[in-house]
Amino acid sequence: MANRKAVGPDDLLAELINFSWTEIKGILPEEQSGFRPHRSTLDMLFTIQRLHELAKKESTAVFACFVALTTANDSVDRDLLWDVLRRFGVPPKMLAVIRHFHEGMRARVRTDDGQYSEWFDVGQGLRQGCNLAPLLFNLFFAAMLMVAVAEFDKDPKVTADMVKIGTQVEYTGKKGRSTGKKTTAVTDAEALWNPLR
Repeated sequence: MANRKAVGPDDLLAELINFSWTEIKGILPEEQSGFRPHRSTLDMLFTIQRLHELAKKESTAVFACFVALTTANDSVDRDLLWDVLRRFGVPPKMLAVIRHFHEGMRARVRTDDGQYSEWFDVGQGLRQGCNLAPLLFNLFFAAMLMVAVAEFDKDPKVTADMVKIGTQVEYTGKKGRSTGKKTTAVTDAEALWNPLR
C-alpha cells in the first residue's frame, strides 16, 4: 500500500473504495482534499492564501469559514451513514462489509488515576484507527455539503444554521456585514448532520 503500513482487510477496502469508486465516479467534491490521492490539505491552504492575495489586490471582500472537526468522527450517525452510502451507490455487498467493521464496537477509557473503565458498547461514530474512517467521513461530509449548497439559495436561515458550530456565532447580512446578532450554537453534531435527514 502507498502508506507502507501492514496490509489488513480495512486497508484493501479503503483502497478499493477510494481509488476505483470515489475518484472514478467523481463523488467527492473538488474542494475536498484531505485523505485523497494527490490532494494535500496544504494545496488548499495555498489556494486560500492565493485567493486572499488576489482579492486584496482587487479590493474585494473574501469570507472564509474554518471549522475544527476534532470530534466529528465520533459524532457520525451510523444509520445515516449507511443511508448516505446507499444514496451514493455503494454496492450492497460492499456496504455489508463496511457495516460489519462497525458492528459490536466496544471501548473503555483510562481515567486520570491510570485505571480503566468497564467496557461499554459504542453505537455511534466511526471506528478509531480504521483506515476506512477518513474516507467514510469524507463521503458523509460531502453529502452534508451537497445538501447545504442546494439549500443556500432557498433559505438564508439554512446558511445561518450551517455555521452554528462552536459556542457562539455572529450572523452576517447579505452583503457580508455583521448584523451584530449573536446566538448560542446547537451541538456540533446537530449542526452538521441534521441537514442530511
